[in-house]
Amino acid sequence: MEDLPKDPVEERTCRQCEQIFEPGADMEVTDQGAFCRPCFNALAAEVEMLIRQQNQGISFPAAVVGGLAGAVVGALIWWGFTVVTKIQFGLVAIVIGITVAKGILLATRGRRSRELQVLSAGIAAGAYFYADYLVKRTFILQQSPEYARTLTVFPDPAVFFNVARVTFDMFTLIFLAITVYQAWRLVEPFKIKRPG
Repeated sequence: MEDLPKDPVEERTCRQCEQIFEPGADMEVTDQGAFCRPCFNALAAEVEMLIRQQNQGISFPAAVVGGLAGAVVGALIWWGFTVVTKIQFGLVAIVIGITVAKGILLATRGRRSRELQVLSAGIAAGAYFYADYLVKRTFILQQSPEYARTLTVFPDPAVFFNVARVTFDMFTLIFLAITVYQAWRLVEPFKIKRPG
């Protein structure tokens, strides 16, 4: 005789209150386990409240400071990688997007909003171009040290934009897009997935 497959919720208890389910009980089965209806409704209400609160009480000055701190860390990581390895590996630049977003999340105590996404993406883009300038500067000075007076760490804006313009290529655009995407995605507000 073949064993008949068991009901997937047979002999289960509620993950929250540990109530034993009777056959035909009103329950919700999730990836995290089965919940009785009252527990599931209470947990769902709590999650919805947290989702609504994620964009309240945001300190935008703190977000800017956190984003800029993350930008400095990310830019130094990419530039340091280049100086140490003598390799310009653009994919390392995505760390800028990650550190900017993490800086904003830390400074705002995990708050998320569309405005923080815009801020994060903007800071990451600016940090990417500055770090890209530092990386290009490193390689230019290795070949032509006579440009050391012109290509300073904190350059004249005209020099900065000229280097960015002359060295801009398809890879710069691709790595910029990846960096900005990371910064945007990591501070994206949480959403509730509705069934159906």
